[in-house]
Parts: sequence; structure tokens; C-alpha cells
Amino acid sequence: MEEKGLFKKIPSVNYLAEKVAIHFKNKFPFKFIVYKIRIFLSRLRSKILSNTQHDLNESYKKLELNLLKEFTITSKQQLTQVVNATGIIIHTNLGRVPLGDRAFKKLHYIARGYSNLEITPDGKRGDRIQRLKDLFGFLTGSESVVVVNNDAAAVYLILTTLARDKEVVIARSELVEIGGKFRLPEVIKESGVKLVEVGTTNRSYIEDYKKAITENTALILKVHKSNFTLQGFTCEPELTELVSLSKETGIPLFYDQGDGCMVKVGKEKLTVKQALDCGVDIVSFSGDKLLGGPQAGIILGKKKYLAKLSTTPIYRALRIGKLTLSALEGTLEEYLWGEENNLPVWRMINLPLSKLRERSIAFYFALNSKVRDLARVTLIEREAMIGGGSLAELRLPGVCIFIKPYYISVEALKKYLFNYSPPIVTCIDKDCVVINLRTVKEEEENILFKALVESLSKLREV
Repeated sequence: MEEKGLFKKIPSVNYLAEKVAIHFKNKFPFKFIVYKIRIFLSRLRSKILSNTQHDLNESYKKLELNLLKEFTITSKQQLTQVVNATGIIIHTNLGRVPLGDRAFKKLHYIARGYSNLEITPDGKRGDRIQRLKDLFGFLTGSESVVVVNNDAAAVYLILTTLARDKEVVIARSELVEIGGKFRLPEVIKESGVKLVEVGTTNRSYIEDYKKAITENTALILKVHKSNFTLQGFTCEPELTELVSLSKETGIPLFYDQGDGCMVKVGKEKLTVKQALDCGVDIVSFSGDKLLGGPQAGIILGKKKYLAKLSTTPIYRALRIGKLTLSALEGTLEEYLWGEENNLPVWRMINLPLSKLRERSIAFYFALNSKVRDLARVTLIEREAMIGGGSLAELRLPGVCIFIKPYYISVEALKKYLFNYSPPIVTCIDKDCVVINLRTVKEEEENILFKALVESLSKLREV
């Protein structure tokens, strides 16, 4: 059969492993190389049997090149730090936000040994998040705290525990979808509750909520508009109106606040504390957005509701471990001491325009003097967004460096930078690679500068 002849042309595993090891012996053990090659060859044989391989009769060299390419990709899939030159402060694809020094030091310290995770000072078994209860209680006035692995898990836990087989009332304009095609209505459906939509896409009134409430209503739900704004002919009840309705009907109000903002920004955005002060029964948000900490879903509010969440069996599947806990403690200690500007997320948001402009101008002149024959470099005033479904209405004034290569495509330049060590993430706009130093640490500027000069020079030679 033709397949047997093609199978015979496939080199042996050991032959290929030795070839690969020449390039990757310092990155992968030989046994792992063999393991990956066997998977690669298994896919190749499957293509032969399905007649979808069109270049099997070509030289072994191409097969080896394809294999080396696969190992190159594998080597770059390991978690590593990147240089974020996009200007997007909360970048979900890049791990949301960097941790502050307190959080990092505490995480490093706890990770290297045993800890008093669930042991009280008198040696008895204790509550792993008691310290968080103290910190959040002081910072927000919350009666209690429950913490799970992300905000989606927090929403799920609240709904499935407090409203399963019952109704949840929500405005139609708040049935949001966020990144990765994650849709709130689908989470609500999975939690086993009946969704009752009120109002229209652009307008809802407190009367709409009142009419929708029945004896089977378990929760009134309000959701933040994470990654969009609703403008024009719009209307929605104030949070205080929903609180009044909640008290009047005895139905708890759950506010998915989302970004965990603890610092007042602008007139419209309510902080977590302000939401609780309004009388909201339950508030949930992410730990790795404006709070500036690790990935976590944080639930604050009245003890009588949160006690039910922490005693349900599903909570054990969702709760956080010691590493997340230590990083979260370290983050909250920045707020405790009034030093939230030590957190990278707030340091970047509050970076003075004058400082950003000064850095950008210096970088521009240095780069332009090196690559003026290879690219057009310009400084352009450009606003930035915080990103990550946070403060979608806020624009940060700034200055960006636009780079238009003369001899290569902007896509090639962007790709080269991304494959640099460390990887550098940029944006493309107006047929230019765009650099925003707001999210680049000052100690990373030399890396970025060197990568740009090197890439423009080397790619021209190619």
C-alpha cells in the first residue's frame, strides 16, 4: 500500500530526538523531547491515513524544520514576563495587573515553606480568611467576606446558593458579555436560577423592577457595565432606589461591582465602600483589576447572606489557596497604610502626563537618532483606556511613539518584538507600531530600545 511506503520514509524517533536536542537540550530533558516527537509523528501518520498530507514526498529536512518550529513554539509557551508597551493597564491576556511589592514579598515568603493557613494563635483550627475579614471590614465596613477564585465564580456561588430554582430580576441593559465570549446570562442559567429581564436595551425604571417582583423572586441583581458605556437616550435607576426597593420587599440586592475600585475616580464610579454604604446587601468584584491584587472573586456584604455562601459544599471547590491569600493580604495592606499608589495599577493610572511626556520625548529622540534611515518615528498625543473591563468611560491623556518601518511591514516588526526575549507586546495603528510607555517600567526602557533598534536593522538585512 502507498501508506506503508510513506510510513517507511518517516525518520526514527531517536534520530529526530538527537537532531532536536542539538538546539533544545538546555530547555527540555531528552525524555520530554522524545515524548513530544512521538506526538508529532502520531499526527503525521494520521494525516497519511486520511490523505490530508500534501508534502510527504519532500525531503526530511522540511519535516525536521517543522519539528524544530514546534519545539520553538513549545519553549515560548512557558509562563514568562513580558514588556507591556500597549498602554493598556489592565490587560487580561497579559495577566491583568502586576502585583505590588508587599504582595510579592508576602507571596514569596509564604510559598517557600509551611504556613499558619488554618491555625489560630492558640493552636486551634481557624478560618483561613480571618485576616481578610479584618482588612476588608476596616477598609469597606463589610460585615463579612467570602473569597473564591474569580468574579465569575463569585457570581455563580451567590446565585446558586441564594436563588437556585427561583427568580433573579435584572435590567436588560446589564446582560453583558465580556472577553472570551463569556456571557452573564449563561452563568445565570448554569446556576439554576430563572432570569427575569426588565426594561429595554437603553432604558429601565424602578417601576420595571417593582412589576417584575413576585413571591418567587430571590434576588435583585445589578451588574456593572464593564467594557462599554451606554449613552444618549438612556435611563436607569440609581443604586439608592434599588436599595430602597430591596428594603421595601425584603429581597436582597446583589451588586456585581466588577473591578474592585477602592479609590474614588471621577463622579460616576462608586467605590466598593460607597456601594456598601448605600445599603447593598452583597457586592462582588475581581481581585486583579482596580484592586491591584491576584486573581480572585471577592464577596462582601451582610453576614447573614455570606454565612450561607461559606457553608455550602460548592464553596470548597471554589475557595482560594495560600498563595492567592498571601498576595491578597499584601495588596490590602497597601490600602491599610494609605499607600495604594505603591500598587502598579494605581501608579500607572496616576502617572502624571508631564512625566509620561518627558520619558516619551527622551525615548523618541534616542530612537530616532538610531533608526532614522530605517523608520519614521513620530510622537503623537493619544488617549488610553485602562482596559480589563474597568472604568470604560475614563480616558487617560498621553503621548505615544509611532514607528513606521521603511523596509519591512509593521506586522513583521510587531512579530519580531513579540518573539524577543523577553517578549514585547505592542499595538498597530495607522500602519505603525505604537509604543505607549505608560505601561513600560523605566528599567524596561533599555530592553525596548535595544529590541527596536535590533529588529529594524536585522529585518532590513533579511
